[in-house]
Amino acid sequence: GVSNFTRRHLKDIFSFCHDPPVVLQLEVHPYFQQTELIEYCRDEGLQLMAQSPLANGQLGLLNNKVLAQIALAHGRTPAQVVLRWLLQLGIPPVAFSTSPERLRENLSAADGSFTLTEDEMSQISFLDR
Repeated sequence: GVSNFTRRHLKDIFSFCHDPPVVLQLEVHPYFQQTELIEYCRDEGLQLMAQSPLANGQLGLLNNKVLAQIALAHGRTPAQVVLRWLLQLGIPPVAFSTSPERLRENLSAADGSFTLTEDEMSQISFLDR
């Protein structure tokens, strides 16, 4: 796998690499969705992994009103909503925490106990900056 490659970097490596990478780890979250790069990767059969899915706690992402409303509707946290959004997009997130409680909370986004509606997924897609 590779990390933080752009489309140009990927095209270069695909042009000469006998065994091209199968995973691209990239920064992706509701404020930085990188839809064109994601579409390109999917077209090339490259699996994506979301690095910094919670924007490293920066940018006010976890205080976003849209995410808070969706979280409230599901009895979840905004972080769980973001992680679930990524999972429903087929992009496994890599979320870190030093808190065991937060780790359990983050993992519960993947347990299938809640699903975002198409409308909620669409609302999150409009958060891209």
